Amino acid sequence: METPKKNSNNEINKNSSKEESKDIHSFIKILSDSNSREDILPQPLSKINTSEIFPKNNKPTADEIIETVKALLAPKPIDIKSDNIYIEAFFSKLSISRDTHERLDHYIKDAGISTLPTKVGGNIKVPNKLLTYEKIKELGQGAFTIVWLAQDSSSWLERKVVLKIPKRQQIDKNWTERLKHESKVWWHLSEYKHPNILNLEDIKEDGIFTFFVTEYLDGGSLESVIHNIPKSQKINTIQQILIPICKALSFAHQNKIIHGDIKPSNILVSQDFNQVKLGDFGLSYFIHDLINSGKKLEGTLLFLAPESFNGEKTTQTDIYAFGVTLYYCLTGEFPFKDITNQKQRLIDERLKFKLDISKKIPNIPNWLENVIQRCLSPLPENRFTDATELLHFIIPYINPKKANRIILSVWSNPENQTIDYDIEFRGKRIRELLTVEVTHETIRGLCKQWDKIGNLAINRINKGNEISTSNDIDEEIHTLLHSISEDGAHFMLGLKVRKILTKHSYSGFELIYDPRLTSIPWELFQIDGTCLCRRYPMSRLPKLLRREPKNHLMETDEKINVLIISNPSGDLQGAEEESKQLVKEFEKALLFKKIDIQIVNDKDDLFTIRSKMRRCHIIHYAGHAIFSEMHGDMSKSGLFLRGDFNDPESGDLLRASALEELWEDCAPTLIFANACVSGRSSVGSIKNRVSSDSALGLAQAFLSAGIENYIGTVWNAPDNEATISFACKFYKNFFSGNTISQSMLSARNHCLEKYGEEDLTWARYILFGDPFTYISVNQS
Repeated sequence: METPKKNSNNEINKNSSKEESKDIHSFIKILSDSNSREDILPQPLSKINTSEIFPKNNKPTADEIIETVKALLAPKPIDIKSDNIYIEAFFSKLSISRDTHERLDHYIKDAGISTLPTKVGGNIKVPNKLLTYEKIKELGQGAFTIVWLAQDSSSWLERKVVLKIPKRQQIDKNWTERLKHESKVWWHLSEYKHPNILNLEDIKEDGIFTFFVTEYLDGGSLESVIHNIPKSQKINTIQQILIPICKALSFAHQNKIIHGDIKPSNILVSQDFNQVKLGDFGLSYFIHDLINSGKKLEGTLLFLAPESFNGEKTTQTDIYAFGVTLYYCLTGEFPFKDITNQKQRLIDERLKFKLDISKKIPNIPNWLENVIQRCLSPLPENRFTDATELLHFIIPYINPKKANRIILSVWSNPENQTIDYDIEFRGKRIRELLTVEVTHETIRGLCKQWDKIGNLAINRINKGNEISTSNDIDEEIHTLLHSISEDGAHFMLGLKVRKILTKHSYSGFELIYDPRLTSIPWELFQIDGTCLCRRYPMSRLPKLLRREPKNHLMETDEKINVLIISNPSGDLQGAEEESKQLVKEFEKALLFKKIDIQIVNDKDDLFTIRSKMRRCHIIHYAGHAIFSEMHGDMSKSGLFLRGDFNDPESGDLLRASALEELWEDCAPTLIFANACVSGRSSVGSIKNRVSSDSALGLAQAFLSAGIENYIGTVWNAPDNEATISFACKFYKNFFSGNTISQSMLSARNHCLEKYGEEDLTWARYILFGDPFTYISVNQS
């Protein structure tokens, strides 16, 4: 500062000495109250009583201070405690003369402490070496910290580490609490050595700086590399990091920790992407600490959920930030254009936000788009509850073999009138065999109600234009569904089984059942207020036909041969429309170039139809199913391929009893029998009801012939829009890389939302086979 000319030299020296003495006295006070490490200063400074060094009224000179510093650096057994504060707070405010600063610097350096920092731009300038860590380069800066790549000279390998160094001008209460929370959370997580959480190796102090030492990944942050990845490879890259980051975040959530700052710059990767880790826990909290910390706005604005602006910090705000991260990495843009810091505008923008990522990336797998949509839902209740639920959702699409599959095995003991249950989760039995007493009369009554719902479904279609009658039918359907869902689950599953099923989260639910229990509507049983088939991706398989699951359909370097058998009897206009809609759906699929579509209809001869059926991976049948009037007689039941449906005896029937002869070597992976026995229109003459017994028997016949997966109806599939919509929605999901059971679940929920519960399209279909069958969508 320039000296005023009107003052004399004595006055100047007097004023400078007074100001300097005050600052130096502050230095001694702060230095002595600091909790420095003993390997830096032989005498712990927290045990030095400043009042014994200088009388309160004394104004020490610079020379006296220097001598005092020298004394402080030597062992001196004084046992007086004082409050601990950070020593760097002094240096951020110090304005002593250059000469005194240099002299202090000399003695501090002799004691093994780094060069005293000076003020730079309101923050502390950090020297190029801290203890044994020598700066290689700066990796970045945040609002509160500087991040270095450094070399540790204490290791004979001179390994590289990352230093996270605070750069705040002064240490206030909030900053102290921030460091406290970060170290508490990060140390806790590092104890477990989780492979997807950046390891905190140490927290160091050199008497001035407190800094974190973490492991180093040579790829840098996801933020620094994602823009260099070609667009054609971005989906693959995202799929590669999804599970590791979800595992890391899931582990944090399971330990009752909220990360609070999920974003690309806090995700670290190796150059080959074989290592992916979540780092920077500067805004992380234990959930129980949040209760006492109060609500405050923290985080990076562009990644904040709407409720975060009101100070909320939950597992679902982490999920939201993860959704923004995925969107940003895929598109290079943020979901929100307006980045103003006006709180209400930001909240309104997020609440009104509608995502259409498929326009940005047309070839995005449907399941991945669904994940991002759900993560970015403005309402927390519509997002994934936590990262564990998200992890269980995505695993089947990326690595089905590691999915959380639950297997419920059930068989009947008619003599004792009991049903035994065995539950397997992740390849291990959950507990001992569970037995539930179920009378024959209970089972008969349950199946009778299920058949009655099938009759009502047909009547509802026939009475479609009669509003009053239709409303009465809807009410009766709701009543019966409620009875089957709640009472059926109560009597058939028992309390213990229901509790176990509610306790765990699954990526797939597989029912292995005793063939004598085929007709029971297991899919409709309610767990925690939701039917099993609407709660989980679900499939069923007769106990005698269970085989080792393949978990995949084929790799994308193979052609996927799809055969559509469209209205072979020539009397179902809806079936023809269904075929047209399916072709359009296939043409939009990510794997369209790999799909070879063939269509046969009533103009093709029988030899052509059967020949093509022998050489395809997927068969979609849109026509009539014929069922024997005699219960259990499969010789007269099958799919109608040729002739007049009104005179089936004169036509050609693909009989269930002869299916094994059709495929000698390789049976199709999937047959979707969207079969109906209706007339020409949905409100026309429906001639007879498809009994669930017959339909399920046909399914078992196809499975016995080697078909891996079969989708069929347990009631009549009307020749209407809902039937077409279910099929289109299923294939849209399946050809986007979704598992077959997840595709079924998506189709159910779609029809439930579009046509209502009483329409019953969502409940009409059953999947038999492996719930984790999928088509590999590898784009590399």
